[in-house]
Amino acid sequence: MNMRKTLLSTLTAAILWLCSTTGWSQTTLEIATAEEYAEFAARVNEGERSLCAVLTADIDLTAYQGEDFPMLGANDGDNIDHAYHGTLDGAGHKVTYNFTGWRHWK
Repeated sequence: MNMRKTLLSTLTAAILWLCSTTGWSQTTLEIATAEEYAEFAARVNEGERSLCAVLTADIDLTAYQGEDFPMLGANDGDNIDHAYHGTLDGAGHKVTYNFTGWRHWK
């Protein structure tokens, strides 16, 4: 294993341990697909604001358009209660999406 992979593995393990021992989250989700990412975003937006997750693969969100795009910590005007407070560990992976428009946020 090269040095970068060792460092990423160690960092991922530390974040998972931190999430499990600090009360930030009862669960740390592993996310490998766009559908799992969308489910994670929905859970956060429905109230699980401190849910932790780690990416286990690159995620391609380019199929999601407009209002269907899975925003994490969705904004509904002045309601700051929707802010995301958990940890999303990329673990060296990337999330790809197309930003093709602008939505006015209050």
